[in-house]
Amino acid sequence: MINIDRLIDNCKYHLASIQLQSTANNSRTRYSSLSIKTEPVYLRLPTDKQTYFYWSRPDESHSILGHGELVKLVAEGEQRFQSLQLQYQNLFSQWHGEKNHIPKAFIGHAFDPLSAMTEHWRGLPNAQLSIPEITIETTAQHSNITINIDHQQSCNSTEFLDDLQTRLQNLFNTNIYSGPSSVTHINSTKAIPDKAQWQKLSEQAIQLIHQKEIDKLVFSRKLSLIADCEISSQKYWTN
Repeated sequence: MINIDRLIDNCKYHLASIQLQSTANNSRTRYSSLSIKTEPVYLRLPTDKQTYFYWSRPDESHSILGHGELVKLVAEGEQRFQSLQLQYQNLFSQWHGEKNHIPKAFIGHAFDPLSAMTEHWRGLPNAQLSIPEITIETTAQHSNITINIDHQQSCNSTEFLDDLQTRLQNLFNTNIYSGPSSVTHINSTKAIPDKAQWQKLSEQAIQLIHQKEIDKLVFSRKLSLIADCEISSQKYWTN
């Protein structure tokens, strides 16, 4: 079990230490991170309304779960990745510690740098880099729990620590994952476009490439699944 009280005590000491250093150096730290190593902890994806991010390499027993969003950087256009990189590098001067103290970030982007982000992607930025408020990185050997702090938003340390304790309790007490308890069966699938339309579109694309009207084409389809129970992103299922 994760000792949440220990996490809060460490965070309390971290906040006090940052405040003392800022006072001594006559400076003001904007961001900082506190990381604590624990035994491996496996969490289900959160069911609350908080933003979360998830990355996993099951074959390597390696996963990263990010909860909440401390920093959000967006960009679009042909230079979108260069823009995100520059914005990310600018955080170095605002983050306490050396470069290796900058926490992991999650990146998502559209295939087309000029995409208008319509239909299923409406409301999403073309490219986005996010740093979570809480990150749990787990391997077969251990987990690293990282708490990222915006000191401009946590000037009231008591209120911040109380809120953090509640969030940690909700995260660790309700999402512990012990492995799939049963196999999830997919009862039916629906693809848009359907198989016949998809094949026709593929043939048209190949013809256009042969005619040298286009060099490359990437297209996709929407797939809806109906299962016999709720689908977890951390379960396996069969037809």
